[in-house]
Amino acid sequence: MVLLERMSTTYKFDRLKLWSCLVCIAICTRAIFAEQVQGEYGACCYEQGSQCIELPNDDNALTLCQVIFNGTWVGGNTGCADGICSTGACCIYEGTYECNDYMSEQDCYKMGGQFFGPLSACSSEGESCNSAVGACCLNWQTKECYENYPEEWCYSKGGKYIGDDTTCNDALWCTTYYGSCCFGEWCEDNWEHDECDNSGGVFWIDSCAELQDVDICTPTVGACCIEWDYSCQDNINQDDCYWMGGDFLGFQSTCEIEGDYCQTSIGACCLFNELCYDSTLEQDCELLMEGYFYGDGTTCNDVTDCGPFCTSDINADGQTDVQDLLIIIGDWGAFKSPADVNQDGNVDVSDVLLVISNWGPCE
Repeated sequence: MVLLERMSTTYKFDRLKLWSCLVCIAICTRAIFAEQVQGEYGACCYEQGSQCIELPNDDNALTLCQVIFNGTWVGGNTGCADGICSTGACCIYEGTYECNDYMSEQDCYKMGGQFFGPLSACSSEGESCNSAVGACCLNWQTKECYENYPEEWCYSKGGKYIGDDTTCNDALWCTTYYGSCCFGEWCEDNWEHDECDNSGGVFWIDSCAELQDVDICTPTVGACCIEWDYSCQDNINQDDCYWMGGDFLGFQSTCEIEGDYCQTSIGACCLFNELCYDSTLEQDCELLMEGYFYGDGTTCNDVTDCGPFCTSDINADGQTDVQDLLIIIGDWGAFKSPADVNQDGNVDVSDVLLVISNWGPCE
């Protein structure tokens, strides 16, 4: 409690940031020291059901799950160990169609049923579990076709019901085709047919990996990092890049996306084994050597402390503590921030969990 009071007086956060910080600390601390907390809990599934955390089952549980974790609150007396985040609604035919909640995909298919996806519920998706179902075209212009829906549901959404036991193959005029799109120098997957044609490409139903013998689909250019001056040039042939003494960043690469590699930040790099190296590229230090980069133009003579540190120690003071947690809260949702502890490209709850799990001095 003393720690939280100091946090609220020392740092002038607005109410939302302070509340988020306090909630994150409370929830994550509970996840690590669950045996010290008494009461009933429930499961909160987040990141599309791939992650689960147990929250205290009180009046705030639903709000905490939705606001902090952007997740789905399963309810009280449920646990993550039950694998509940991967269960959902299952439509089973037993003379008539019946919908069953909290079934795993494997169990659903074993019973010959139709699985509606993780965290689905009969109260919403279950309305399609009907003896008389077929294909429904909701918008023929955008080609939105859905299968296994009852006639009443289709017409209630303003769609056209194709007929009982029909599929979208019975309404090809209402079916969106996806495949590869070739642009003369490269090929991209997951393009919609009309979108590819309207963008000046050539549509193929096969994937790009299967079109290596098609000249119009074979990538030949990309971004090239010229090592001697750390400049980046787009649309360079791979062989030309190597002839120029450059580093080819990959077919279809661009300087805007991959060009961060071409940077002039060179300085001292401190490694976990307490060794220091001069004249190190920042990206090589952090990504390849997994070290700590001290800044552009620094040398090992500028480094006074090359002792133990850890990735969760954001401010590099030798320990993971509330200071690092506050940095995460301050950069919440940021892209390419030092607060992105797990380096997944976004500062979110996963970074908070890593800081909590590594709490204490770096060793």
